[in-house]
This record gives sequence, C-alpha cells and structure tokens, in this order.
Amino acid sequence: MADSTQLGVAPCQSLGFASIGATYAEVGTTKYPSRMILFQNFTDATVWWSFDGVNDNFPMLPNGYFVLDICTNQDLNQGMFLDVDRNMFVRYLSGAPTLGSVYFTYFYAVEY
Repeated sequence: MADSTQLGVAPCQSLGFASIGATYAEVGTTKYPSRMILFQNFTDATVWWSFDGVNDNFPMLPNGYFVLDICTNQDLNQGMFLDVDRNMFVRYLSGAPTLGSVYFTYFYAVEY
C-alpha cells in the first residue's frame, strides 16, 4: 500500500497565436486522469475553449486564466476526473490574435 498520494504535474502544452483560427485547433491531450487543470490565454484576443472540438464550453478574455479544480482533495481512486486522452481545443471568438499563445497544464495523482 502507498504511503502517500502526491501531485503529478504534466508538461505545459501550448498553441501559438498563428495557429488559433475561427475553427477549433488542438492545444493538448491528457495522459493521466486529471484532478486539476490550468487554462491560460496569453494572447490579445478572446478565445473559446472546448472539451470536444465541437462545442463552445467557455470563453476566456485576453491575458486570462482559469483553474478547474475537479477533485484535488480526494483519495487516489475516488472523485471525478477528466478522462485520459482528452483533447483540449481553442478557437478565437471574434477577432484573430496577433501575439502570444494559449497554454494547457493538468495535474494528477501519483501514489508513492
């Protein structure tokens, strides 16, 4: 049996402004069941984020961020998680960005 559950941090995934269009482009993919997710928009445009590349799930203003804390304080196998191999997508809302990038980082549980 494990002594503790610790935080695993996935490498940051990003998409540059030139690749953000009027249709959804993939920013990154989860490789572990995700407990917490950090979305960042360091462009000069408002963007839509999508969990499926089809539906607009939430907008984000320029230089904005959003932390989605799904189940940080749960046991290793309890709680709700964002599934493995979930692709995250972004598109611009009304005007294309001219600088910057969007970033996607997720956090998961590691048993020690």
